[in-house]
Amino acid sequence: MITVVFACVLALGVFIVIWRVVTNSAVRLFGKTAAMTFTPPDYKPALDENGELRYDSERNLVQVPTGEFVQFEPRHERYMKVAEVVTALASASLVFVPNSRPNTYPHSCAFALVLLGFSALYSISFMALLTYFYEGFLYQRNSYSPSKYGFVTALGFGGFICFAVAYLWLAVRVGWAVMYASTTAGTT
Repeated sequence: MITVVFACVLALGVFIVIWRVVTNSAVRLFGKTAAMTFTPPDYKPALDENGELRYDSERNLVQVPTGEFVQFEPRHERYMKVAEVVTALASASLVFVPNSRPNTYPHSCAFALVLLGFSALYSISFMALLTYFYEGFLYQRNSYSPSKYGFVTALGFGGFICFAVAYLWLAVRVGWAVMYASTTAGTT
């Protein structure tokens, strides 16, 4: 039971920390009531009178707005594909991990299964809310706030981190179980 509670606390803690850090960073950069955007202005490198790239006094490339906006649809599609892969792998793992001799490492299996469940939950929520908030943004430009931005970011990265930690934990614990089983088998 302690293993399951620890996995839940870890999964929720990862989500809350990411949400707070991202939201606070967005508020610090843009302001608390700032409307976030899915389609920022596009920039291109500035050229001098000779057609050469222009740099400022600190040797940073100078960029000027093109007057167009960066489209979100290609990025939205990539985000959805990544979340779909994580969801599929986490969901399949929820089925296959319990059938892979969990009696060898029962507490590790429970810990990983809880994290994989949170990974699937966070990834599905990420896909749904990102699409929902984007659709809302298309109709009302100032509807996407720093807290919504932080929330969606926390869901996406939370799902990925829970998935990675679950598999890292399983790999280490299964490795220990195999090493321990082979050392005890060799001593008898």
